[in-house]
Amino acid sequence: MKFLYDAIIRLYGLGIFIAHFFNKKAKLWVTGRRNWSTSLEKAMHNMNQPIWFHCASLGEFEQGRPLIEQLKNQYPNKHILITFFSPSGYEIRKNYPQANHVCYLPLDLVKNTNLFLDIVKPSLVIFVKYEFWVNFISSIKKRKIPLFLISGRFRNDQYFFKSYGHFFKKNLSLFDHFFVQNLSSKKLLNKHHISQVTPTGDTRMDRVNQIKLEGKKLPKVERFIGKSPCLIVGSSWPKDEQLIFKLFQHPCFKNWKLIIAPHEIQANKLDALQKQYGERLSLWSTLEKRDFKNMTSVLLIDTIGILSSIYPYGTLAFIGGGFGKAIHNTQEAFIHEIPVIFGPKFQQFDEAVDLVLQNGAFTVSNSKELIDTFIKLKEPTFYKDTQMVIKNYISNHLGATEKILSHLKPYITK
Repeated sequence: MKFLYDAIIRLYGLGIFIAHFFNKKAKLWVTGRRNWSTSLEKAMHNMNQPIWFHCASLGEFEQGRPLIEQLKNQYPNKHILITFFSPSGYEIRKNYPQANHVCYLPLDLVKNTNLFLDIVKPSLVIFVKYEFWVNFISSIKKRKIPLFLISGRFRNDQYFFKSYGHFFKKNLSLFDHFFVQNLSSKKLLNKHHISQVTPTGDTRMDRVNQIKLEGKKLPKVERFIGKSPCLIVGSSWPKDEQLIFKLFQHPCFKNWKLIIAPHEIQANKLDALQKQYGERLSLWSTLEKRDFKNMTSVLLIDTIGILSSIYPYGTLAFIGGGFGKAIHNTQEAFIHEIPVIFGPKFQQFDEAVDLVLQNGAFTVSNSKELIDTFIKLKEPTFYKDTQMVIKNYISNHLGATEKILSHLKPYITK
């Protein structure tokens, strides 16, 4: 099985190399790894036995970020190395100031893993949520370097637990400890004879709470909304936007404002939304003071990076992605005690599942269900009850970072 795994990794690398001639993301993946060992050796001149965090992409980084920043705060002399697998994480966070160095993870081949570890000599390794690279994990353990996974989430349908997954499940036993998001993950791992597991919750909750406390203000959003109630549509896809437009046309939406932040902001998709809403829509990039004389009712966000700062101004939120693979980040919205609505694909996220069961979030499958849910949430008593559910949920799910850090302290202070 090891031979087959190595062959697949080589083929994967070859496939990305071929794709990089015509695919922008693949090109970043390939060029970012060129001469990686030389760059890493140069960076290590200023580091000594760093704590190494590995994140697949940007989402995983945001889960690891609270722990990284707590570590730097409590142990300012400790060096931090962060690796990414995906360009979408690396390109955005390559200049992250809390890290001593940020780089791509080389392809998971034995010669790469040994060279990487020879250069870095990490004192501690922390993988965030996903990414179980067999050769890296094996090489780390051969060197007796402590290895942890944080914010893990395990399900029966994952390949570890399939009939063909014994090779990969065996690799899990090499971790010193798993800090998982929920009790069901712990029970599943225990069932498969992996006992080094502690449920600590999701560090993302600490991250979104930190963003909330930082309180970035957006005066243009304040002026746009005024005193009107507002629906924030976050990370939307075309199917989500079809339902939202039907809600917008319904009489129940009268006197409400609408802010749409699409998941993708390509010109053709923005143009389609502009044509759909016509003169009732303003673009964020062109929203100036003069626009407020003839206020529109729809604001289209045509930039990235500000959605989490828009949610505090909302009355309700609709999170996109639920009609595709899965919903996007709901925590950025409900950390502000805003009731959240989304499509039917939400089962991968504990907070969404929990809040749907508790009437703190709502799932819809069509425009009628969306309109009915919207009307229900306009009723003041129901709205306040929903907010209370969310508030209680948040208070019970903060603190994962501190729990993890308390377990790691003996390894950090060695």
